[in-house]
Amino acid sequence: YFIAEKSWSGFTSLHGQEEVKEDLRQLCIQEKEPEKYWYYLDCINDYYQQTDDYWTYCARRAGIDYYPIYKCANENGGKALLEKSIEKTKEKNVVGSPELYLINFGSDNNADVYSQIQTAHHLLDLICKNNYPGQAEICSHLPLIAPEWHGIPEKFSAIRTSADRTYEIEK
Repeated sequence: YFIAEKSWSGFTSLHGQEEVKEDLRQLCIQEKEPEKYWYYLDCINDYYQQTDDYWTYCARRAGIDYYPIYKCANENGGKALLEKSIEKTKEKNVVGSPELYLINFGSDNNADVYSQIQTAHHLLDLICKNNYPGQAEICSHLPLIAPEWHGIPEKFSAIRTSADRTYEIEK
């Protein structure tokens, strides 16, 4: 989810309109090309202060057709996605980023909230030091060096999409 505000003139964000435009693009990528989202993030994070200049490059590098993303981000579809994201952010009382919620749906949707998880190593350390479902599977492979793309291990997507539990990543 994204930290932004709806205003009379559109949307505002802590880091200005370039961040709002990138939020819109990322939401559209999540909706239209979810399997390629992490590859896009891996690239665009290298250009976080110049996302307007590099987003099409990163989309191509991730195998994303950027025109449908551009269209979504600049029309009502992207705006509706950002409004929904803002509602979720407020509902969860998110005030900083990055913020991580580890949710175990087997325990009445209770979530543990962690702020400032900066790297995949921090995430794995958190999971392996606490008693979260599925930790045995991922932690039993450590210190196995998994194929990575700048710090997000391939195993991460297995944790993120597990059928009996969900780990949500909050931006």
